[in-house]
Amino acid sequence: MLVKDKSENALMAELKKAKRLIMLNHLEGFKKAQCQVKVLVASFDSARLDVNCNTVDGEIIRDSQLCSESE
Repeated sequence: MLVKDKSENALMAELKKAKRLIMLNHLEGFKKAQCQVKVLVASFDSARLDVNCNTVDGEIIRDSQLCSESE
């Protein structure tokens, strides 16, 4: 039983680490895209961009509770 608990704990720790790495890679990609837009469209104001929002039919929509753009 103790071996099983240690194994489950190790798997949970590995899963938590993987989730964090995925999130960090996603945010890094978002930041890269922001930088590219600034180069391609120099007058673009990226201050309102939000990694937690999405667009559908030209409208910014809430992907999660964290999106501050739409209510």
